[in-house]
Amino acid sequence: MVSIRCAKPADVQAIYAVLEEIVSEIPVRTDGADRQRLLSTRIERCCVAGHSLVAAEASGAIVGQASPLSAAALAARPSA
Repeated sequence: MVSIRCAKPADVQAIYAVLEEIVSEIPVRTDGADRQRLLSTRIERCCVAGHSLVAAEASGAIVGQASPLSAAALAARPSA
C-alpha cells in the first residue's frame, strides 16, 4: 500500500533518486556536479518548508513526489 505524506529533510536522497529515474521525461538536467547540487538544494528547501509531498510504500521506500519543484521551480533552472 502506498501512502502520501509530507516530505522530510531525510527524504532528499530518495526524492532525488526518483527524479533521476524520470529525468529524460521532465524538463530538468542533472548533468554535472553543479546542477546536481542545485537540484538537491531545491529539493531540500521544499522539504524543509513543507512544500513537498512523497508517496511512500509501507516499507518506507519513496516511490514518488510532488512539490513546486515539479513545475514552476523547474522553469527557473539554469539552462547552461
